[in-house]
Amino acid sequence: MNNRQMPGIRLLYILCLFCSFSLQAQQAQEKAPLREPNYNKPRLFNSLPASMQVDKQDLLNIFSATSTQKNQEVKLTLATGKALPFTGKMEDIYSENNGQVRTVNVQSTNFKGAMLILSSVTDTDGTVSFVGRIFSYQHGDAFELQEKNNQYFWVKKNLHEMITE
Repeated sequence: MNNRQMPGIRLLYILCLFCSFSLQAQQAQEKAPLREPNYNKPRLFNSLPASMQVDKQDLLNIFSATSTQKNQEVKLTLATGKALPFTGKMEDIYSENNGQVRTVNVQSTNFKGAMLILSSVTDTDGTVSFVGRIFSYQHGDAFELQEKNNQYFWVKKNLHEMITE
């Protein structure tokens, strides 16, 4: 074997080795860091049941023309009057698609740090449906609005199940 070919093979080997390390470093940088949820956050809604039926008219009232003003006081009955109502001030109001999708953000005045985010979607046939959440980033529990058989319920969830940090 010729001694002159050996340094070329070694150089090729070193170059391949360097490229593989470089590729591994790029792949490691592309992965998002994993943050474990904080299971020790205090619970804000311990006094409320795991599921509460809500009157659809109460949800519609939040979107009425007179109540969609910033800093407007909002009251949402939880569990048809069996639990404390959710009260707060209207923070933000959004409307898209000529009013077919409307969203309100309400900062709670009676559940410290909690926020209600509620959206109404009006279909072309006039049917209105809702999606919403009540949560606080400082607490570990939250409520999600779910529809079953044309009735709406606030269903208690763990915050980390609904939101990735």
